Amino acid sequence: MNSQRLKYIDLGAGIMILWMIVYHAIGASWAVDLHDILGTIQLSNMQLPPHAYIGADGYIRKENPCIVFPYLNFFMPWFFYKSGMLFKKTDGHTLWNKDKKKLLGTYFLWSAIGYIIFVFFSILSHTFDIHNVTYSVFRGFLLTGRIPLNFALWFLLSLFFVRRVANYILPSKENRLFYIFGLIIVICSGMVAYLAYMFNHRLLPFYIANSASGLSFFTLGYLLKDIQYSKLLFCLSAIVYITCCIFGFPYVIMMSNTLVSGPYMLWIPVSLCGIVFFNNLCYMLCERDILPPLIRTTLARIGQNAMPIYVTHELIYESITNIILTYGDEFIKPFALWIILAVYALFLPIICLVLYKSSN
Repeated sequence: MNSQRLKYIDLGAGIMILWMIVYHAIGASWAVDLHDILGTIQLSNMQLPPHAYIGADGYIRKENPCIVFPYLNFFMPWFFYKSGMLFKKTDGHTLWNKDKKKLLGTYFLWSAIGYIIFVFFSILSHTFDIHNVTYSVFRGFLLTGRIPLNFALWFLLSLFFVRRVANYILPSKENRLFYIFGLIIVICSGMVAYLAYMFNHRLLPFYIANSASGLSFFTLGYLLKDIQYSKLLFCLSAIVYITCCIFGFPYVIMMSNTLVSGPYMLWIPVSLCGIVFFNNLCYMLCERDILPPLIRTTLARIGQNAMPIYVTHELIYESITNIILTYGDEFIKPFALWIILAVYALFLPIICLVLYKSSN
């Protein structure tokens, strides 16, 4: 069971990190496509791209890729859930020593690299401003937990807080009220996220809400890691997931706690059904050797190297986007998505190969 679980976790992580790359690449390419008109007031007879729309405020917006391709829109909750599955309670000092390098150290190192690239492109595009690269960046960090150009790293900071809180409040496996206490934590943390959504304020830090919702999914992974493969849970989650595939998914952008579609209160339970359904499929794919060995091994290798791929993937697409916007002409811009994916296809095998060699 343990060996199979490790295989399916790597397989699932490989699929999810690839979807994260495609998700951000799509968003970046749409931003390039809409660069000349995004944020401008509606003009008469303006021809909008199919993935753009005019909001209620009259401004042109771009759609979220998870609305157009909603089938894995629980990818960020899945990473919190997976962390909960692998979590073991320990003393605070041991947890600090483990997380300060893996999470905090990685966060600040790659945020610093992203910031240097951000300043470089600001100079290159003649938009450099002392106020924007100092005060605005620091204020943005305090409110969102993110530093340009590597915004995706918010997850590491929130996961650090979630693990610290979870280590103190999660019940031990020996507790006979294990599931009751765990469910209370899920409900309470989910309500904190919901209240942050209801009473949202522009000065409310993002990490309050995304850490609260992250704790919900983290706790669910901690509670369900051994029972999520039951036929009952699989069937129930499959029914909910397939129904949402037909009628639509409730979706919240976890980082900013922004509701995109559906009722907010259904987002956590529906995402949980998607996660359980996805994990069961990955488990069956590994257990029954359904996937060709090359595909399975490749996805598992990518999943094993999910962290270095995660911390570098935004630097790639943001750099390409800035280069296209600065030097690209009208012929190049429509191919932004394919250029970004081609660069990923070039660098991913190199990253995985280097890491594989260094680990051996």
